[in-house]
Amino acid sequence: MSQTGTEQTGTEQRCVMFVHAHPDDETTKGGGTAAWLAATGVRTVLVVCTDGGAGGVTDHALLGGRSLAEVRSDELAAAAAIMGFDVVHELGYADSGSESEVPQGFASQPIAPMVDQLTDLIEVERPDVVVTYDPEYAANHPDHLRCHEISAAAFAQTTTDAGGPRKLYGSRFFSRRRVQAMHDWTVVHGLESPYERALEKLPDERFTTRIAIGEHA
Repeated sequence: MSQTGTEQTGTEQRCVMFVHAHPDDETTKGGGTAAWLAATGVRTVLVVCTDGGAGGVTDHALLGGRSLAEVRSDELAAAAAIMGFDVVHELGYADSGSESEVPQGFASQPIAPMVDQLTDLIEVERPDVVVTYDPEYAANHPDHLRCHEISAAAFAQTTTDAGGPRKLYGSRFFSRRRVQAMHDWTVVHGLESPYERALEKLPDERFTTRIAIGEHA
């Protein structure tokens, strides 16, 4: 994780807020960290910006006549309960799709009201730490990038307040070391590696924090 902020003034971090783009990001992008924090007694708050409605569906029968957004909302609630989140806020913006193919999607809407909305949540929940996406990682998905942008802006507006957050972390999940290991495994097993191009594009690693989450992943 990369970080921005000042040193924590208290002796304990009482609350951590995770800001994610879609349902399932809370699990695949930091779920182990959230579960670890909850298990150690830290209050965890989850903010999910979009409804995930632009995701792919391989078997529509599994939806049971409901919309994808409805199903993903239920899955989000179940996952959040397993990970121990204390509060879940669903902002309900339309999923932009991976290439911003939804005209009214999250990434295409005016940013100022989103920043105000997240600022209000920070002032209510009073997290010591806000966790979202690293901007270089987020650049590959419009909703992830917008998620980073509003998190950084809301953090900047609240970090100087008494009781405001003191750290902003940008998560990186596909580190060069991780992708290199997956690439090496496929090559050793005689398979064509889908990771070669990714290795060329991955930025230099700038990790400030690593957390052992083996018992919670």
